[in-house]
Amino acid sequence: MVWVHPPYWNIIRYSDHIADLSTIDVFEEFIAALEACLIRCIESLNPGGTLAVLIGDVRRQGQYYCLAHHVMDMSDRLVSLVSVIIKAQHNCSSDRKRYGSMKHVPIKHEYCLLFQKSG
Repeated sequence: MVWVHPPYWNIIRYSDHIADLSTIDVFEEFIAALEACLIRCIESLNPGGTLAVLIGDVRRQGQYYCLAHHVMDMSDRLVSLVSVIIKAQHNCSSDRKRYGSMKHVPIKHEYCLLFQKSG
């Protein structure tokens, strides 16, 4: 089994290292780098092994980015989505912010996506 909890794009910058996904500002570049990371994880699994990805969504300047959707779209013949677990988020830094003009509900969940490697 491989368990991975990648950054949610660049919400929190974890380092200045070039390989750190949290340093990528352009969304499409982040998704490409995340896919490369997850492919490496899949390659390290034995046949029948499980990949667990804990990922959340992002709202930026009124735009909603469903990171879980992009991760689910990455599954192909090498790995199958076998379960989606919805996890409530607690004690987030965004909980302390007020969104007075916000039209939509705050993001209060994450996804644990479970994939199984074929073979």
